[in-house]
Amino acid sequence: MKEEKLVRCRPCGYVMKESELGDVCPACGLPRDVFEPYREKVSSGRLRFLALDIHPIAIHLSQTFVALVPFLIIFHYLFPDFEPTIIHSV
Repeated sequence: MKEEKLVRCRPCGYVMKESELGDVCPACGLPRDVFEPYREKVSSGRLRFLALDIHPIAIHLSQTFVALVPFLIIFHYLFPDFEPTIIHSV
């Protein structure tokens, strides 16, 4: 697998693939000549791990749990005898 060269906009720091670079920076609108070659400072193993997006999944899962617990506690106190009906197919 061939790695694409990356370029970075010097003024705003936007990093993108050189093949996708147009006439202007998509982030700040400055001309193409403000871009410089860029090399990742993170190891390839770490980049593979970061590409899995584990951090956002872990954060949002825990935030959902924190938001759901008070609702479940309130639901339990409002409906103490609640038992879900299980429907069995005959």
